[in-house]
Amino acid sequence: MKQVISTEIKDNFSTELRVLNADLRLIIQEGIDSGVAIPADQVFAELNSRYGVAKCAVPPAPTIFST
Repeated sequence: MKQVISTEIKDNFSTELRVLNADLRLIIQEGIDSGVAIPADQVFAELNSRYGVAKCAVPPAPTIFST
């Protein structure tokens, strides 16, 4: 059974895809223009020094490998 997709649906999809693509490009460019990247380990080290290392609220479930 062959599905027929109307031209209007195809055009709407193409338009939405172009808008999403343009929005994504703008967001990526904003990130590029925002300045020098900071390495993740440096960011997490700063967060850990400010707030400490997060503790899990729920203990992990036992596994067959648990001792």
